[in-house]
Amino acid sequence: MARCGRAALLGAGPLNLKQHNQTLAGLYPSRQNRLTAIPTTERLLRAFNRIVVTTIRFGNTVKRYLTPLSDLQRIIVGLLGCPPDLYDRLTINLGFT
Repeated sequence: MARCGRAALLGAGPLNLKQHNQTLAGLYPSRQNRLTAIPTTERLLRAFNRIVVTTIRFGNTVKRYLTPLSDLQRIIVGLLGCPPDLYDRLTINLGFT
């Protein structure tokens, strides 16, 4: 897979839920149980809007903290065909704790 998510975003990959008789819940804040088989890009992106990076500096020491992914976010990452540990590897490689 050249880039995880590319085929899914183009409708040819696993995010084409309707084609696979699957649905996804949690994309509608006011109706968390509402299911959709055709999630919009906007809804998928909004599911990630609560990720926060916090940087704390103590003299020459810098600590960075990154919000862990929610269950819904992990499901979306998987549906995009990305490895389940992609986010965890990203946080390690960028020096987050």
